[in-house]
Amino acid sequence: MRSTALPRAPTLVRSPLVQNTGESPCHHTPPKRPFAELLELLSAKDMDAVADLWAENGTAEFPFAEGASPRRLTGREAVRDYLA
Repeated sequence: MRSTALPRAPTLVRSPLVQNTGESPCHHTPPKRPFAELLELLSAKDMDAVADLWAENGTAEFPFAEGASPRRLTGREAVRDYLA
């Protein structure tokens, strides 16, 4: 008889808004909560608080950036400087 259990999928994507603990952030924080907080901070134009949500070593990539716009930001402070 075949097993009907599905294999556990590895966690491949980590949100820059959640500290990397080595575990899937979904086990601890529902994804709606950090996203809602991000939207509230963006609406309030509190960019310093938005940067504080970023993981210390998180990255932001802009694959379609043009001209002098950065294609990649590495680290919380780079994100903070960009948003300032």
